Amino acid sequence: MNQSNDASIGLLAEDAGQNYDFDSLSKSRSVRRLLPTGWSQKIQSRTKTWSGCALLIVVLPLAVWGLIDASSRLLHWSRALLHGPTPDCWCGTSNEEAMAMGCRYDHLAVDWLPQSCIDDELVKEFDTSGPGPNGVWPYFEKESRPLSGVSFTPINATEIDTFASEGTDYFATKEWHILHCMFTWRKQFRAGFSGKSIEPWNNKEEHIIHCSNYILGAIRMNGRLDEIETIIVGADRHTDE
Repeated sequence: MNQSNDASIGLLAEDAGQNYDFDSLSKSRSVRRLLPTGWSQKIQSRTKTWSGCALLIVVLPLAVWGLIDASSRLLHWSRALLHGPTPDCWCGTSNEEAMAMGCRYDHLAVDWLPQSCIDDELVKEFDTSGPGPNGVWPYFEKESRPLSGVSFTPINATEIDTFASEGTDYFATKEWHILHCMFTWRKQFRAGFSGKSIEPWNNKEEHIIHCSNYILGAIRMNGRLDEIETIIVGADRHTDE
């Protein structure tokens, strides 16, 4: 008796499932019958069309970008093979040659650089970070007098370009030297997004070590920031590649 009941329950459950499936199937078929003739095919066709358009919208820009990138790389490689590599930030071996090449005197790098190596925004900030009015830096020229010995005479900040073009030395303070180091480090960091190359003589570990030791020494000695002890050599050109 129990077995027959179990069997009947099983059959009822299976029958109920089959009836539910038939109902769903019949509903689906009835919905299809309500659609006009050919609509099902049109819907499928439009779905395929929209899918194809969406795929084209995604793939086409990527293909174009890949073609442009490949062409740019090929042009760069061909120029390198034909002309050889050109050193970054190269402005010749003399002030006259640098000016003839269209280079400018960079107050942060304290040398002549092409525009591709000058971070104008950073240089402007550096030029206005001094202790003077409107952030102007004090600069000096050295004078030797028989009686009083060596003395420093202030010069206008706008004169340092003239000193550089004439190959004349000028002087700056300890504070200037410290900020020169700090701003050079910032320039190295900003090179990742500024698009500007770094002059090779400042982009070496030796310069970082020099700056680190200089700043550490200034802290330990507790020296005056306005002490005039940094010489900027006008005639000496960085020719590092």
